[in-house]
Amino acid sequence: MEYRKLTWYKYMVMSDYVVKIDICPPNDLTYKYMELLSSGQLSIRQGYTWDGATGFPMTPKMLLRASLVHDTLYQLMRLGALDPSTNRILVDRTFKKLCLEDGVPRLITYPLYLATRLFGWILLYRENKEVVTYEAP
Repeated sequence: MEYRKLTWYKYMVMSDYVVKIDICPPNDLTYKYMELLSSGQLSIRQGYTWDGATGFPMTPKMLLRASLVHDTLYQLMRLGALDPSTNRILVDRTFKKLCLEDGVPRLITYPLYLATRLFGWILLYRENKEVVTYEAP
């Protein structure tokens, strides 16, 4: 996974990233920077930005992939593409699974997972920032 640090969102995906997850929507969900297929294939396209592990001023490298996938899936829930009542726990479990796969110690992973379970709902109501464009005469 390639990424670039930014000042507002902190990180930007610099090449397409594809991962198979255990969340399989009934229909393919396709957006400009992300796609979740009914097979569970999640594609995050070059240019997607995210804030890393929310609450961390600087996200450790071993948490970047899990935070990228988690933020993307939460964005799909905020957009109404995934139903939070049935998918939020699966999204949070995906975060935990990716943390462990990437070598995050269990002593750190489980408190992070607990924090997502307790406070993640707050992020579901965070506004999706839209790009506003203007025209000049």
